[in-house]
Amino acid sequence: MKNQIFSRLISNQLFPNLTWLRFIGFEFWMVGFTPFFIGYVVGAGKLFDFNLLYGFVIIACLTSSTFVLNHICDLDLAQLTAAWATW
Repeated sequence: MKNQIFSRLISNQLFPNLTWLRFIGFEFWMVGFTPFFIGYVVGAGKLFDFNLLYGFVIIACLTSSTFVLNHICDLDLAQLTAAWATW
């Protein structure tokens, strides 16, 4: 049962309107944010602060811009590969 729900979630069958979140790398925001959060809490001694929110926004923007740039570069490479394969 859990595997079916997980596979449907990964393939965007449960939330098809949220496919754009995968395009900007939403699931990897947590990969970048978790170490930042732990380091901030240990270093600053505060669990919640506006600086933490600013850090999350910066990490989300950096991660998303990297994913979008990667998708754009992959489109160019895919066109080049398709043209080369038919040549």
